[in-house]
Amino acid sequence: MNLKLKEGESVIKSWDYAKVKGRNKNELNLTVTNNRIISTEYHKKGLERKEIFVKDVKSVHGCMGIKGPGVLKVILALYLLFFGIYCLACSAIIFFGIDIFG
Repeated sequence: MNLKLKEGESVIKSWDYAKVKGRNKNELNLTVTNNRIISTEYHKKGLERKEIFVKDVKSVHGCMGIKGPGVLKVILALYLLFFGIYCLACSAIIFFGIDIFG
């Protein structure tokens, strides 16, 4: 469904910012005009539109997504953990004078 602009309103930029795949295929579009910011979600049952006036926007926050720690970070963390335990054990052996070789 086409977006109806008010008198004197013009589109500055419009883009699709997300596509949800799977059972519920949704597409999300963001349109910025000189008066409003409009988010449109297209889905099977129709569309849902939310808007806010530009003059009411106080700040903008964006997030690309949350990713878990990478494999290399996990390996590095485990290495540092075992190295720390090893150093602690060596320090205890030296401090208490324990002879592990005989």
